[in-house]
Amino acid sequence: MLHLFFSLLLSCLLLAPASRANEGFVHDLSHMPPIFQGLTQRVFMVYSSKDQRAIGTAFLVFNDGTRAVFVTARHVLYNLHPKQLKERLSQLSLHQSAFWQSGVHSFLRSEYAVFPTEIGALQDNTSDWKLSGRASDIGYFITDSHPNMPLLDLEQSIGKSIKREASPYQKRKNYILGYPALYHRDEAGSLIQSMQISLSQGDIFHFENKNKKFIVHSTADSRGGNSGGPVYSETGQLLGVLSGGPMAKGYVPYRNGMNSAISPVDYVRSMVGNLLLGRRTNMASSKMCHWFYR
Repeated sequence: MLHLFFSLLLSCLLLAPASRANEGFVHDLSHMPPIFQGLTQRVFMVYSSKDQRAIGTAFLVFNDGTRAVFVTARHVLYNLHPKQLKERLSQLSLHQSAFWQSGVHSFLRSEYAVFPTEIGALQDNTSDWKLSGRASDIGYFITDSHPNMPLLDLEQSIGKSIKREASPYQKRKNYILGYPALYHRDEAGSLIQSMQISLSQGDIFHFENKNKKFIVHSTADSRGGNSGGPVYSETGQLLGVLSGGPMAKGYVPYRNGMNSAISPVDYVRSMVGNLLLGRRTNMASSKMCHWFYR
């Protein structure tokens, strides 16, 4: 009996950190509010063939049946220099209703996948441009359309400005959809990582002005893999893009802190609008890299 007691105690200690890391997320679609069940069809996992793992989230903002535009965080696309966009173009893919798991038996499954014909990001001349959690931490994918992809115009996908609607300390419910990297134990007790579509919720806590660029802070939980995912209001209005998560030690979130930094929808609207008009001012793209960085 004593041996059994210590075995159970050890099992609980091993599982506790992983289980705490997964708190705050809804993974079962049937347990999500109906409006977010529908919005999951716009949210895709970003997978890197070079890294052989899922690296972030992107979401559909435009699809006319021929061409589709997705938004993500810039640091999902590259983190050192825009010339990385040239090689990253052939390494990244977008997967709908995806599930990825690490470990000895690592695998990826999804309903369908699309491959970018162009990737790019907003450029920033401030000293901390490389960091996540910046207002301009926004990038994009352009792909061919897919038969299973919902048709979308910008009026449907991009909401109103929150800079003009909310005062800096006004609390507002928000919901993050994405593919957070969560941790579990397998039957042998080994720690494995998995990513699947998940929903978390919290309150917008305050607005911050960094180098004349607004960033929004939220109490909603997020993890690595959530980067680039959409942040919605409770009515499904797009509020922004998830840029930065909590700087937590291990897998235990700071439950009472500001867990997520959000790039407001204003920057998304500006970037996508210019893309659809064929303008790429203040943007770096894989298309530009092919002739500029030979």
